[in-house]
Amino acid sequence: MKRATVLKSILRSKSVPLIVVLAAVICMFYVVNPAYLSTNNIRNIMNASSLTGLIAVGMGILLISGNVDLSAASVGMFSGVILAIVMRAGLHWIPALVLALLFGAAAGYMNALLSFRIKIMPFIVTIAMASFWQGLGGFITNNQMIPIASAGLGKLGSYRVFGLLPLPFVIYIAVAIVYGYILTSTNFGRKIYMCGGNPTAARLAGIDVRKINSILMVNCGALSALGGCILAARLRTVSCTAVLGSDLDSITACCLGGIAFMGGEGSMLGALLGILLLSSFKNGLTIIGFPTYWQVVAGGALLVVALTVDYAGVNSRKRALEKQGER
Repeated sequence: MKRATVLKSILRSKSVPLIVVLAAVICMFYVVNPAYLSTNNIRNIMNASSLTGLIAVGMGILLISGNVDLSAASVGMFSGVILAIVMRAGLHWIPALVLALLFGAAAGYMNALLSFRIKIMPFIVTIAMASFWQGLGGFITNNQMIPIASAGLGKLGSYRVFGLLPLPFVIYIAVAIVYGYILTSTNFGRKIYMCGGNPTAARLAGIDVRKINSILMVNCGALSALGGCILAARLRTVSCTAVLGSDLDSITACCLGGIAFMGGEGSMLGALLGILLLSSFKNGLTIIGFPTYWQVVAGGALLVVALTVDYAGVNSRKRALEKQGER
């Protein structure tokens, strides 16, 4: 009986369809081009997953709380710019990295201040701040790439754990596990779900919704900065365009993974599977020779599909609650 119950719970899990789709995508691209499952290409998928994944961890928790940050990619880009500039000024890469992460947290705090103190919609605030950081980054760099020459920082982006796994991917997995534990096994995690599911009820229960949302916004900025710095370390250069679109990719992955765009539902496991699915799909399009613009179109189509599924799920839950109320 226990085994049957466990089996039923596994089959009902939202992760199962994602795993099936991911396996189908991998098989499809492998049949078209066997090089898709080569060791080097698998590492490419892992590296691509790390940047979007780190942003998705912060973005996913923020979405669960009922908010969004569309400046995440621009904050990641500008963090890389800060990292490159202070290192060229002679600062060691470790304090330079800390400084870049502090900037990410400060940028998140600025978003929180405008969103939850001055009470401008987070959607509007973060779009505006994305333009601000993108423009400022272009001005500082003159839209040119800034090379980074540091053996220590280079290892952060290129080192392979056990000679196999890229360090950026290992860092992402470790961060996802920590935040997954916070969501599922701590009182703070339960408060995040309550804030996203029913903020009014959360306030009546004595939860400081504004404080929690502010913490999550700061957290999203810091994780975006970490992702931008790791990308800079891997490429050994900083570009104002390298990180662009990662925030939308992270939202797509989160929604594909079952995180509700309107808040209150989702998990880090689902976000992880969404990241792997999105990265595997985009990499497969590259392997079979799809032009870049069609990859952008495919990414947008996936976002529409993910949001449509999320919207249908929200409506389905509303109808179920209404039927229960009528009874």
